[in-house]
Amino acid sequence: MQAGHTLEASEARAISVAYAGFVAALPEARAEQYEVLVRPDDAHYVVTFLPKLAEGERPVRGGRTSQGQEWTAWVSRETFELARQAFAR
Repeated sequence: MQAGHTLEASEARAISVAYAGFVAALPEARAEQYEVLVRPDDAHYVVTFLPKLAEGERPVRGGRTSQGQEWTAWVSRETFELARQAFAR
């Protein structure tokens, strides 16, 4: 089991908004096959859903693994609305 870590409540809120967008963009994706990275900038929380690597799998360019495709959301720090979204290329 991994050690826990702390999030700001606003980061958790941004993840919640981003997760709704993630499910809409990738309805076939399985959340347990992803890790989530949150990077605040001046205007947004940049939330990236990173697909894990299967055992023995090597990373490749383009943000896709056998576990899924990388997806990023920009959530407004002011309104907590999904401002932008993109798949990795």
